[in-house]
Amino acid sequence: EVTGGGRRFTVVGGKGGVGKTSTSAALGIACADAGYATVVVSTDPAHSLGDALGIKLVPGELTPIPGVPMMPDGDGCLYALEVDVAEAVDEFKDLVRGFAQTSGGGAGGSGGTGGDLLGQLQP
Repeated sequence: EVTGGGRRFTVVGGKGGVGKTSTSAALGIACADAGYATVVVSTDPAHSLGDALGIKLVPGELTPIPGVPMMPDGDGCLYALEVDVAEAVDEFKDLVRGFAQTSGGGAGGSGGTGGDLLGQLQP
């Protein structure tokens, strides 16, 4: 049972093939059925959250899930988001580059620059 008035975050993790996406979708539906405004976010490159919820999701686009209870203001209380991980990593790199340029910052003690380190990041 979900209790309390504050925001709560639940992270579902584990090795591949153990049911993280199915568990996340089921948990999201259960929370929405209980009347909570709920967002299920997946970073899985397989983009199978939409399959688990029975709807086509567009990576990077927050999508209301039909067929769940509605909040009093008319907004759906279950949303899903599949993150485009490669795009998110590129956005992160751009943010760090901008910070490094404006601060004149290096990586601190390693002799390299933040830009040098960014090239090592893998999506």
